[in-house]
Amino acid sequence: MSQSDNNKAVSRSIDFTDFSVLFKSTPLSINAIAELQKKNITAFQKTQRIAFEAMQEVRTRQNEIFSQIMASTTSLANDAMKEGKPEDKLSHNAKILQQSYEQTMQSVKEISAIIQKANEETSGLIRNTTENALRDVQNSVSSIASSAAK
Repeated sequence: MSQSDNNKAVSRSIDFTDFSVLFKSTPLSINAIAELQKKNITAFQKTQRIAFEAMQEVRTRQNEIFSQIMASTTSLANDAMKEGKPEDKLSHNAKILQQSYEQTMQSVKEISAIIQKANEETSGLIRNTTENALRDVQNSVSSIASSAAK
C-alpha cells in the first residue's frame, strides 16, 4: 500500500467535521479550561499592575534622591566659594559629604524595600493562582473519575 493510500484510509476513518469527538476524552470541560485561563489572565494583570506601581514608586523616589543630591552638590559648591580658612571648608565639606553618603545609603535601602515588596506580592499572587489552578484541575479530574466509576 502506498503512502497516498494510507492517507486516504486515515482521512476516511476520521470525521474532522465533528470536533466534539476530540474533547470527549479530555478530563476537563472547555468551560473549566476557559475559566482557568481567565483566572491566569487576571492574575497576570494583577502582577503587571503591582510591578508597574512599584516602578512608578521607584522612579518617584529616584527623582527625589536626585533632587537631594543636586541640592547637596550646590551647597558644597557655594561653601567652597565662600571666604574662610581652607581647613574649615574641608572639615565642613567632609561633614556634608558624610551626611550625603548616609542619606544615599538610606535611599538605596528604601528603593530596595520597594522592589522587594513588589516581588513578594507578585510571587505570592502567582503562587496562590498556581495552587488554586492545580486544585481546580485535581477536583475536576476527581469528579470525572468518580462519575465514571458510577
